[in-house]
Amino acid sequence: MNEETHFYRGTRILVIIAALVIIIRGVNQAHSVLVMFFVSIFLAVIGTPMVLWFEQKRIPSVVAVMTVMAGMITLMLMIGTVVGTSLNSFSSALPFYQTRLQEKVSVLQALLAKKGIGVTDQVLLDYVNPVKVMRLTAGMVGELGSMLSNMFLILLTV
Repeated sequence: MNEETHFYRGTRILVIIAALVIIIRGVNQAHSVLVMFFVSIFLAVIGTPMVLWFEQKRIPSVVAVMTVMAGMITLMLMIGTVVGTSLNSFSSALPFYQTRLQEKVSVLQALLAKKGIGVTDQVLLDYVNPVKVMRLTAGMVGELGSMLSNMFLILLTV
């Protein structure tokens, strides 16, 4: 009888572990949908007090919700414009930053040489790589575009 309970306990533990693996994998696969859903909940929680305030002022619920959503859309577009403009100006000024970075690397190399540490330009530029900065900038612009395309779905969920 004791062996039978031990067998059922082991089976139960294996089933629990398998269920946890399936749940974790499912959450991992639904990551993008869950993120949009949680952002929608966040925006709805933020907008609820404003809608209630409009309703206290005897404005119809539909008009209050539309007004709050229009304000949220305007705010998101303004933030997107500021971020996009900043990334664009950073991208256009990147050659200037690269030359400044190379100057600073040569100054750092001279300082290290005075201290008795021999380092080549290539080693320092490997650590501070302008190509990686450009990839990061391009990735941020791509994510901004993705965020703006998902904004409609987020606002629809709100």
